[in-house]
Amino acid sequence: MSKKKKVENPRQLTAQEFTNVEDIAGSIIYGVDGYLFGSLILRAGDGKLLSEHERVAEAGRMAAALAGETEPWQLLSVPRTVDTLGMIRELTAMRRQTDQDARLKLINGEIAALQEMAREGTKEPLIILKCWTKAARGADKVLINRLQGLRKKLTELRVSAEIMTDVQLTYLCKVFGDLSTFQNPDEEEFDEELPILEGQARRFTLKGEEPTGSGLLSLITPVGGLSFGVSKVVAGSVLARVYAALRFPSELDYGWAVELMNSSDCVTGITYYPGNIYELGNALSRSIKRGSVDAAAESDARRRKHYERQVQDADQLIDELDAKNSAIGHITLLVMPFSNDEEGFEETCQNVVSRYGKKRITLKSLGGLQKEAFKHISPYHVGQPKIEAVAKQIMPLETLMGGSPMTVSLLRDDGGYYFARTMDGGIISLNLLLRGRDRTNGNIVATGTSGSGKSTALKSIIMTLYMAGVKIIIIDPEREFRELAQNLNGAWLDVGGGAVKSNFLQIRPVPEDDPEEADGLYRSNDNAMALHIQTLDVMFKLYLPSLTDLQRALLKKALADLYQQFHITWSTDIAGLSPQDFPTARDLYQLLVRKAEEDAQYKDLAALVYDMAEGADSFLWNGHSDIDLSNNFVCLDTKRLMNASDELKRALYFNNLTMCWEEISRDRSQPVFLLCDEAHILLDPEIREPAKYLRNLSKRVRKYEGMLGVVLQSVVDALYEKIRLYGQALLDNAAYKLLFATDGKNLKETADTFLLTEAEQSLLLGAPRGRALCLIGQQHVCVDFDIPQYKLDLMGSGGGR
Repeated sequence: MSKKKKVENPRQLTAQEFTNVEDIAGSIIYGVDGYLFGSLILRAGDGKLLSEHERVAEAGRMAAALAGETEPWQLLSVPRTVDTLGMIRELTAMRRQTDQDARLKLINGEIAALQEMAREGTKEPLIILKCWTKAARGADKVLINRLQGLRKKLTELRVSAEIMTDVQLTYLCKVFGDLSTFQNPDEEEFDEELPILEGQARRFTLKGEEPTGSGLLSLITPVGGLSFGVSKVVAGSVLARVYAALRFPSELDYGWAVELMNSSDCVTGITYYPGNIYELGNALSRSIKRGSVDAAAESDARRRKHYERQVQDADQLIDELDAKNSAIGHITLLVMPFSNDEEGFEETCQNVVSRYGKKRITLKSLGGLQKEAFKHISPYHVGQPKIEAVAKQIMPLETLMGGSPMTVSLLRDDGGYYFARTMDGGIISLNLLLRGRDRTNGNIVATGTSGSGKSTALKSIIMTLYMAGVKIIIIDPEREFRELAQNLNGAWLDVGGGAVKSNFLQIRPVPEDDPEEADGLYRSNDNAMALHIQTLDVMFKLYLPSLTDLQRALLKKALADLYQQFHITWSTDIAGLSPQDFPTARDLYQLLVRKAEEDAQYKDLAALVYDMAEGADSFLWNGHSDIDLSNNFVCLDTKRLMNASDELKRALYFNNLTMCWEEISRDRSQPVFLLCDEAHILLDPEIREPAKYLRNLSKRVRKYEGMLGVVLQSVVDALYEKIRLYGQALLDNAAYKLLFATDGKNLKETADTFLLTEAEQSLLLGAPRGRALCLIGQQHVCVDFDIPQYKLDLMGSGGGR
């Protein structure tokens, strides 16, 4: 009996033949067709904040750096599943070092949320620079040397450029061949109690050494194979169509390519062919002559204008070539929209064409050349002659570089955690403890109207910081954080008249002196008692604004006498004292009463202090400190004071703030995040000292590994004329500014304060809940605070949902 021959799947076989990969080794793809391919992963920063002069200079430097290349190269943007693997590995390492239940709860929830994002197939751009050479003896070394040379040039221009490893090249080929693939972490890295989420989409994991030969080909070939039709590509479950840019405007704006290269719904390939100056000059001359003749002979006005524009463009290019000695070559720009939803595919294509149309770039489908076009923008094929014949366009290298095609408009810090999503669904991950570049501190300012999403965003940020080992202290006037504190096993303390008190007469320890210290309200020196009396002077101005200068002077003298009675002098080391060693409000009142018997000037002062000691406010002020701030999540709730006078709320808020500063400055090795919600309570234009205190605290906090969060409904609250000097500095000093929806005068003040563009102002005017313009260092990015469900569950129902 004869053995039955196994029948190959012809569609799969075609796909494997098409995938021009024989092997991947030594950072090189070895093609079946006798070519070698190598690539750099690129990540240039966004230059939209540069001035026009700076952009021109930067484009010139980039063009000069690449002008020495004599062989073609290609910039390729391939949407990949968002890179969650690095974040998950960081979280897994953190989990091994944590034994706190609350932090473990957050870490496990975050890992699961990131896996879910990967399972859903969220995309982000992977931008590479591809080079190739013909196979020959020593060609691999030549190619690697070329990549190393390009890397050196680009790195000197502040572009992150790294030669792709074998693993990265394999992943690139797999993702390009099957755009529905998403990442899946190695299950062995995680504990069994946290299962890997399963999904309908295919998963892709690289473990250990990469397979070679047929094993490699099976790995990177689309499941379901490849097929090509007229104006259609089918790669596995994905539908695609390749377009070519056949017409460019005479002038392109700087940064024109950033949005195009950062699209998550299409593959984009820009191939640059260095030009021969003599041949290009002759070709342009012929074009001018031909265009002039055609324009003169054309009777139709519209077509005549078209020929005249062609002549003008060619004339301008000759000027660039001869007069300016600019590097000029040819480019092909190919775009491949894709979708795994057949019904939505045409809409995706229309969106991409429209996106280019806004840049005045005309796209045209390549019809029956889909197979050649697909090869042209693949990681493992050279440029295709049929595509070059149709799509080649002359362009100065500086014009291409002025488009910033290497810019990745994503914020992704090393060791960062999920922060928010970009407008097109990409993930921003930030390390809020990062210090460097344009982020010298971890301070946060959040502004926006009530209900715009500030509290929800800040709760998410707080949970991320707490998960990362940061101690959290919240001053909460609206009781929005109680459930969150309780769900994370934190300490919720009712300091608005509950069972705990902070004795305002307890002298705060003095932090170590800092030679960089500006003139601060709580500046370090050798005299803790003197410093605390200055602080008490501010607190009494907030509580009793009617005090005269004479009464304030008498009060300060009485305070010094009071401390003397308790054996506390100007030189006492208060570090060894307990809360019971300090006087209370009743002790101060009784001293003032005794002084009034000898000096009538103290009589009114005693009457004013009576409420604090024995009257209606004594439940807030009188007593020794019994607040325990040892928990790593502390919520200081002042909700009970909602209907109290502004004077009382301000004074108590200020007293709590000084207590929090003591905790922040206690241990420089423990990062602390202090959130001042409803901070406008402190910003009284008639009493400038609290604004000054808050401003100085925002400057000093970074020196103690601390971070300050300030929440305002309006920037106007910080910009009253009498406190503008301090309010403006408070806003400007924060490395992270979260601007939520606003309108009216506040929108104008916000725009003026942060130098917002018209587009950014329009965004704030109509922003839905949860959307914000984030100023992160020098970068402006619009984000949606898409909060994972596990965080929403922990937030509870108290406000900010």
